[in-house]
Amino acid sequence: MKKLIISVSVLLVGLCSLSLSAQEIQYEYSVWSGGGLGALKYNVPSEIGERSGKFGGDFGVGYTFFMLSDRVVESGKLYHLRWGIHTGIGFSFFSARTTIDNNTTFVETSGIKDSEGDDIVLRTTIFGFEETQRTVMLTIPVMGTYHFDRYYANAGFKFGIPVGGNYESSFSSPTQQITNRAYYPRLNNELVGPPFTGLGQQTPGNTDKTDMDFGVSMMFALEAGSKWEINKNLTLYYGIFLDIGLNDISRFDDATPEFIQYNANPTTHMATVSTNSVLSSLKEKTKTMAFGVKVRLGYIR
Repeated sequence: MKKLIISVSVLLVGLCSLSLSAQEIQYEYSVWSGGGLGALKYNVPSEIGERSGKFGGDFGVGYTFFMLSDRVVESGKLYHLRWGIHTGIGFSFFSARTTIDNNTTFVETSGIKDSEGDDIVLRTTIFGFEETQRTVMLTIPVMGTYHFDRYYANAGFKFGIPVGGNYESSFSSPTQQITNRAYYPRLNNELVGPPFTGLGQQTPGNTDKTDMDFGVSMMFALEAGSKWEINKNLTLYYGIFLDIGLNDISRFDDATPEFIQYNANPTTHMATVSTNSVLSSLKEKTKTMAFGVKVRLGYIR
């Protein structure tokens, strides 16, 4: 994938270099803002719950190196053809929500011990749970741009460098939240209480915003629309954009904590239960995806 991106970038630069002597060079500085769907995409098995994307935003500043090509006359009308390379720097916002509202949702957590030191498998039933994951990325587009009279199209790649990420969870029901049972492999027996051992009905409560790390995102980027020349130097662009993540940005390994965390205290022989991000349990590939409308104001010198 990296070799493909580098090859395309080199090709775009090479095409511009070949045309330097024959074309009129122009530079455009721009600012843009966009909005629409900005999602983190991952798979949630239907027997557990469902994932939904949320509203995202995109804004930044850009630089376009234009090569003016031939002017075409059709039916007595003059059309301008223009192409070049567009880049810049911006910020994009991505988020997603996982909802578990099926009272048959079941999660098993193994490799833990109770307050007496015995091995157990924690069997948890979850109901009325919601979690939202968010990330902000510094984005750098490297795109070819083509203009035909009032219309334009950009295509290329966009690199997203995470500058912050978090998750936040809550339970919709104040009483019926999670229920734990402990299976003892050595005894081939299952216990459902008492509650002070972390079993039975538990109330872990909501989480504050907790940091979550994501990796760099490489996206295939498209943008197309119309433009309006305000005057000789100012141009207003308005169109739609699509950014498709190409790689997995999740950072899960064997040390990643499970969704349900069992905290046993051998001294008091008591235990509590808390939750981590649901992505810790799913350990699914996570990709970015954005779609929406974008407005850009460009200044040509």
